[in-house]
Amino acid sequence: MYQEFHWFKADFQVQTPEDGRHRNDADLRLGNLRRPRINGELNAGELISKARTFLRRCYELELQIIGITDHNFSAIEDPQDWFLTQLVQQNKSVDFDHGV
Repeated sequence: MYQEFHWFKADFQVQTPEDGRHRNDADLRLGNLRRPRINGELNAGELISKARTFLRRCYELELQIIGITDHNFSAIEDPQDWFLTQLVQQNKSVDFDHGV
């Protein structure tokens, strides 16, 4: 016998911006160079910013659970250049009481 329930707001098919051909949102559109070299160093600033924007939007929609749909559209080989890798890393820094 259940004594209480807790409901979560969820979206179990959240698309990543890896398939840029089907993404109209310029704020999240990914370029071919995910971590361009700046002063000889790889810089993930823009990719991190896009991952944080993605998380912020989930937060604004009050989503407590998301299921990521990533159909492996990326031709990028280095996992540090994948949006999903950055999304997971940035999610660790989310403060759900105060936003991203």
